[in-house]
Amino acid sequence: MLQHLRRRPPACPASLSAALLLTRKHLAADLMLLACAAIWGATFVAQKMGAESMHAVSFVAMRFGLGGLLVAALLPMRSVLGFRGNIIDPTRGHRARDLWLGGSLAGVAMLGAALTQQIGVAQTSTGNAGFITSLYVVGVPLIGIALGQRPGWAAWVAVLIAVPGLYLLSVSGRPHIEPGDLWILACAACWAVHVQVVGRFAPRCDPIALSAVQFLVTGLGAAVVSLCVQENPLWHGAQEALLPILACAIFATGLCFTMQTIAQRDAPPTHTAIILSLEGIFAVLTGWLVLSEVLTAVQWIGAAILLGAALLAQVPGPTENRRPQT
Repeated sequence: MLQHLRRRPPACPASLSAALLLTRKHLAADLMLLACAAIWGATFVAQKMGAESMHAVSFVAMRFGLGGLLVAALLPMRSVLGFRGNIIDPTRGHRARDLWLGGSLAGVAMLGAALTQQIGVAQTSTGNAGFITSLYVVGVPLIGIALGQRPGWAAWVAVLIAVPGLYLLSVSGRPHIEPGDLWILACAACWAVHVQVVGRFAPRCDPIALSAVQFLVTGLGAAVVSLCVQENPLWHGAQEALLPILACAIFATGLCFTMQTIAQRDAPPTHTAIILSLEGIFAVLTGWLVLSEVLTAVQWIGAAILLGAALLAQVPGPTENRRPQT
């Protein structure tokens, strides 16, 4: 036995090279996710500028309609991005019904989130919008209870500490919570529903195709709502808001989704959510740099509490699967 152990060969250089390659891939994934958080945080400023020029529903219709077309244009490039095979994998018994049903449900949830966010961002600061939106990571385990999931203790503690954080960030010396804060809170609830829907259907479909469907459903749905509630045509004010529309459609929708898809091939889901939740910090920094928005000391405390709640909510519960670590 001792002679057998002594004769064990040293670690193979090939295995060390593979480990270094895996570390580089994880680092690249983290950098791409961090870039997504930064772009999404900066998008709140673009949304606020767009809200000053055109109706919220029209802005959402153009942003997601154009974003859906851009993502759909990536479908012929799936092999370059690392996705091979059919959009719908017949070997797993999945049909077009999963793609269209999942994309439609996700698109409806995204429509509610986008509309409430665009309305709210015009009535509150970009910092408030960014941090309150991040509460979706607390709402996800709460919605999961109805789906048979069992959130762990961390999710419940996160909910309890997020409530006073939201109060400090939203009120901070004011006698009441601004209507824009409530709209953004409704937006966070819609994003929580969206995360659950995508989590259920994404393993069954090609992620780029699923994203294209949900973006197109969101854009078309917003266009229909625009025809029902607006007196002005859909494109009214589009010329003044052209740059915010292009910034949100190209960078926040098309580019960020592609980077997130590539990054999540190597980054575990919990790790991904923690990095993406940093968009609230980038929203505050962008609002300070571009719009000269300043948070009070009390609001900074509330923002820190909200960020802590968002991070604490990512601790896996009893029924959550963890991607094996190497």
